[in-house]
Amino acid sequence: MITILDSINQTTMPYNEFILYRNKHYKEEQQVLILTGNEIVIPESQIPDDLIIYKCGKNPFVIRTALKEIKKKAKQDKQEIVIHLHSIRGAFSTFLAMIGLELRKCTIYSIHSTFPGFRLHNKLFCLMNVLLANNVTCVSNTSYSRFPSLVKRLKGKKMIALQNGVNEERIDHVVVNYKRLENDFLRFVYVARLIPLKNHSFLVDVLADLPRDLKVKFVFIGLEDSENRIRKYAVEKSVIDRIEFTGLVPREQVYNHLFQSDVYISSSTLEGLPISVLEGMYCGLPAILSDIPQHREVGENCDAVSILPFIIKEWAKKIIELYDMKKDERRMLGIRGRKYVVNHFSLKRMHENYDIIYSDIRISNVK
Repeated sequence: MITILDSINQTTMPYNEFILYRNKHYKEEQQVLILTGNEIVIPESQIPDDLIIYKCGKNPFVIRTALKEIKKKAKQDKQEIVIHLHSIRGAFSTFLAMIGLELRKCTIYSIHSTFPGFRLHNKLFCLMNVLLANNVTCVSNTSYSRFPSLVKRLKGKKMIALQNGVNEERIDHVVVNYKRLENDFLRFVYVARLIPLKNHSFLVDVLADLPRDLKVKFVFIGLEDSENRIRKYAVEKSVIDRIEFTGLVPREQVYNHLFQSDVYISSSTLEGLPISVLEGMYCGLPAILSDIPQHREVGENCDAVSILPFIIKEWAKKIIELYDMKKDERRMLGIRGRKYVVNHFSLKRMHENYDIIYSDIRISNVK
């Protein structure tokens, strides 16, 4: 199983939910990672000893050398190859590297965001990747529905929506011995890089609109930009004392933050499928989410989720409503959200669906 990624860090979804999960649960598979960006921002202790890593960078010739080596070894060991491509630029470089190697039939390309939100050059690369890949998955129904119809018709049954899932087992393993803290304030948590698409500035505005005597705290988990724009904006709006910036933290610490919080909150303007939202719900948190199609996909049928337009007063009203709610009532709401995630968005279910595609690719290899 060859995974193509630009880089890996603590929150990289394909690394955590594909490589690590399958390394643990699919012992018959050899996991191989080809990095097309050479960046590993993660402790060595969190990298499995038996994971084979090729740091190739963006050069198709270097990637080609790695692929030839892997193909040769697989042939010697009489193993089939599946190549799962997750990054836009890395996937395109890999397809260039594959020319003449007869490996394209072994490929599956996953689209982790929504096509209209891509920049023009990434749209072009993505379209090429979809046309070149043997199989294509979109990680949400929204992502699939908003992809160009002509390309979907050309791909036919080879392109489908296959929703991402939550690694319940990993979360349970981390939080099993935790006890929830008893705070005298309501803790709202948001896991996302502090970039414009994730729209943290809107939450700063919401916080500034809330009464000063309301005991709430927003926790922003994610890498800040080099200029700390959101932090500076929070100072400007006089709410910096009500926000905790954690920076990029290990995945286990993310789960701890979720478990110790009261409400998940996301003001994002674009997603693929919002895994962090689902992880928060699995940890028993009711959620307040921005009104975008991806959030409606995961939450509009769950009463633990409030989906709101980008109107500051409506968000402030909902926060006050949750603040005034009895603690047991709020927790029961979170429990219903957790059950909803278990029934509809488990990682085990996701991999069972991927297994069907992988199996078809392996059969194609044999032929």
